[in-house]
Amino acid sequence: EKSLPAKVEQILRVEMTSLQKQYYRWILSKNYSALRKGNKGSPSTFLNIVIELKKCCNHAHLIKPSEHEVKNEDYLQQMLRGSGKLLTFGQATYSP
Repeated sequence: EKSLPAKVEQILRVEMTSLQKQYYRWILSKNYSALRKGNKGSPSTFLNIVIELKKCCNHAHLIKPSEHEVKNEDYLQQMLRGSGKLLTFGQATYSP
């Protein structure tokens, strides 16, 4: 019987890019009044805010796509620059 090897999990702390930080602060400030309501506010509104923040942490373009046309050869570089996670992954897996 074939089985998969044991899963190895590594947790890395990854900084957000400056664009991600900017969008994160924008989401918080845009939703400040809803967040101040705390548990008196709507649970669905709170959940939507959390989802937006999570999307921002994954990649800035999930919040606001690039507004200008990107050449195919520059697309990967732009996607890498938009996410701290992708930058770290790219650096960890790159071997010249």
